[in-house]
Amino acid sequence: MKQTRYRVGAAAAAALLLSFIYMVCVYVRFGMIYAIADDIIMRDIASGAFTGEPDGHLIFVKFVLGWLISGCYRFVPSVDWYGFCMTGTVFLGLAACLYRGFSLEKDLGWKVAYGFFMILLFTQAALFHVAQFEWTLCAAFAGGCALFFYVTMQSPRESGVVYVLLLLTFCIRSDIFWMLMPGFGLFYLWKHVSIQKGTVISQGIFKGWRLPLKIKQWMLPATVFLSVGLVLFVEHAAYRGQEWQEFMEFQDARSLVYDYYGVPSYEANPEFFQEQGITEEEVRNLRHYALYLMEDLDGEKMQALAAEAMRQSGENQGTIGRVKQGIRLAIEQFFSLDYAPVNLYGIGLALYILLYTWKRNRKGLVFLLLLLFVQGCLWLALGVVGRLPERVAKAMHVADLAVMAGALWQMKAFPKRRKVGICLAFVTFGLFLALSVLCWRDTLASNREKLLADGNYQLFKEYCRKQEDALFFIETYQAEPIGGARVVSHGDFSLNRCLTLGDWYTTSPLDEKRFEALGIFAVEETLLSGESVYYVVRDVEKPGFFADYIGRKYKDRKISLSDVVSIEGRAYYLYQVK
Repeated sequence: MKQTRYRVGAAAAAALLLSFIYMVCVYVRFGMIYAIADDIIMRDIASGAFTGEPDGHLIFVKFVLGWLISGCYRFVPSVDWYGFCMTGTVFLGLAACLYRGFSLEKDLGWKVAYGFFMILLFTQAALFHVAQFEWTLCAAFAGGCALFFYVTMQSPRESGVVYVLLLLTFCIRSDIFWMLMPGFGLFYLWKHVSIQKGTVISQGIFKGWRLPLKIKQWMLPATVFLSVGLVLFVEHAAYRGQEWQEFMEFQDARSLVYDYYGVPSYEANPEFFQEQGITEEEVRNLRHYALYLMEDLDGEKMQALAAEAMRQSGENQGTIGRVKQGIRLAIEQFFSLDYAPVNLYGIGLALYILLYTWKRNRKGLVFLLLLLFVQGCLWLALGVVGRLPERVAKAMHVADLAVMAGALWQMKAFPKRRKVGICLAFVTFGLFLALSVLCWRDTLASNREKLLADGNYQLFKEYCRKQEDALFFIETYQAEPIGGARVVSHGDFSLNRCLTLGDWYTTSPLDEKRFEALGIFAVEETLLSGESVYYVVRDVEKPGFFADYIGRKYKDRKISLSDVVSIEGRAYYLYQVK
């Protein structure tokens, strides 16, 4: 008993230490940077750079986790807790996978080989997405590791690891949590649902079966879903009130317009826009994401825009056309080499296990086919409803790899001949090593390129932060899609004075709080004041659509160039309305 406890404790310590060392190496060698602006905005909200004080209402991330992260900023405000938390979940998942092998009753050589194998696989699958992270994929890697760990659990006492990783997955991105549930459900049936002479699925017999009644078999799912319920209860309480409800309605409709269907065309239905009181110039503002320049834009009007966008999209394609396009999208995203090697490993594992079960384990063939059917249905469903952007497709590939790795372990689909197994291990190790070196090199080059290309804007935001008596507005599409911010151990997260003309946080109580802190009553009126308020154009010496909008609406106003700020070769042209 003491030896078992010593082995388990040593395995946990070694796994955590190795994962932490890897994390430090990535941070020192590459630097961890934000891949997209959504994470930067949530970081700013949590840190206080958005409203002037740390806040847990991160909108996309559940309030429970947001409250904890914002609390860390209150305690030590100079550390980028949001970035370390998001990337830390991925390395926590790595530690769980390392522990799985280290805790087994194997000799030291086997454990060293397993550790190297897992590190190399992690390098190919996750290194790039840790060096340039986004919250969706952080949830996917944590959830995928939780699935693999659940399948390979040696004792119910290890279920705490699965619980922590799953709860983090749900708090970071609940959609990813639900995406993984079909796989968890099937593996739960494989482990626990039984009949007189074997499992239901392995025997293919659907009579005389009984659900498990032992408490220990219900403990993990019951605890997970009870915790999910509590998180949702807190979420509901945190976003209660009419202002938040109206914003959530606005947010759902805005997502349909800007993430999926696009801004509806004015020419296709001018009567609709006239009924809504939206001019042709304001439709142009919508196309530039300049939501602050829209009069009386609320949830009801955005819902009408979403309905019109869906109608115009439906007329162009039709039901059958949308289904065909969705299936085509799912197939393209599934086989795309942009997601290599993760999707190739998942496909390769599926083919190998399929061949193995056909030859050696016919009882497991039904289970494997059911797994493949469920994952395939998820892909097709996401494609048909148009919910397969790049980040979701990457998350699905991570889930597929976790499911196939779990099936490999569960069915013990390993070569029976020792020589064959050794040869296969050496070939796999060599391939993994070569691909890991390439991944390491490409990630380093990509991070440097992104910092050079996008880091200027982050430096410009720092410039704006220091101009305490001025405000700077930049077109959304020139700013927010750009990541490039570093995760830092010592930074300045004071109130940011660089704003966009609109984004997903528009009309939220957070936005109102930020405007109050900056002394803004209305964005358009503030821009018209001309006193230490600037409209910023990046790289191009033209004020663009904004000048046209002002010229048409205000005949007595014009835009003039006030100053040019150059930061590391990138020019920012500052205009004022006079």
